[in-house]
Amino acid sequence: MLQPFEPFKIAYIDRLIALNKKYLVTQTYHTGDVNFNDGSRHKIHLLASDYEELSCARTHANALRENDRFAAVIHLDIPEHRRKLLDILQPDSAYVLFFAAIKSAKDLEKYLNINYRDHMRRWIDKNTTWSLKHGAGIRPSLQLTFGVLYIELKYNGHAVKIKFEDLERA
Repeated sequence: MLQPFEPFKIAYIDRLIALNKKYLVTQTYHTGDVNFNDGSRHKIHLLASDYEELSCARTHANALRENDRFAAVIHLDIPEHRRKLLDILQPDSAYVLFFAAIKSAKDLEKYLNINYRDHMRRWIDKNTTWSLKHGAGIRPSLQLTFGVLYIELKYNGHAVKIKFEDLERA
């Protein structure tokens, strides 16, 4: 299973504040547990998404709250929230925090084209009426919404948006 997000680093906190992205939304991150060799197998994996506007952060958290006990809004400019975040980031913490940002969307799209070509074709064959020609170019693009990675597949004037985890199962 692909894990596209970076571990959250303490250095990101000041950078996010400088960028006026002082609200983080945390949520359970099930895909984060794929890297067991780093000693984090028995830890709770979380994903943090950054926001400039509190209303957007609250919308995201509210969309998660019913089904995710780790859904929360962290205000980086509130000292108690910042201390809690720093506690989460300690090596002996019960948590591993990932940052909902992708270093290079272009590199990830290239990776998808190489390693998930068959998954894309199977998903398209099963879920669309598209008639793919041999060697046809399917163009994936990435979108991140409320901490969920989506892939938009485009082909011959058609487009479909699917959760990446659904593509992986194809």
